[in-house]
Amino acid sequence: MNKAFSTLILGVLIGAGCETQKKAPPPPPPSKVMDAATLESLRQHFRAENADIVVAGVSEVLPADDFLAVRDVDLGDFAAGTSVSVIDSNRNTLAHGNVVKIDNGEVQIAFTTTGVRRPQVGDAVIPFPKKK
Repeated sequence: MNKAFSTLILGVLIGAGCETQKKAPPPPPPSKVMDAATLESLRQHFRAENADIVVAGVSEVLPADDFLAVRDVDLGDFAAGTSVSVIDSNRNTLAHGNVVKIDNGEVQIAFTTTGVRRPQVGDAVIPFPKKK
């Protein structure tokens, strides 16, 4: 009887231990590199909420230095020290950064990766709104 009782208790404890282990959430779906149409669609989505928002495409990444560049934007929307977020085509935040300088028509940004992957060419940069 004691052996049967011990086996029952052991089974309950093992079963309970298995139930308390939580599975890690599945990773987000992989994001595709944004083409011009996807970037424009993203701009329209955000501008529907805030007409003043700027959404620019990443044109170059220097991963060894955690720098990226944005070109073909209104440089008046950026200034040294401006904080930005970098997002992918699924609107996942990949990194946060700050504009280091504007040089030769290019916005240069130092970033820290915070998301599921590092920024790459084709992702989007959104500067935080300027205080009025």
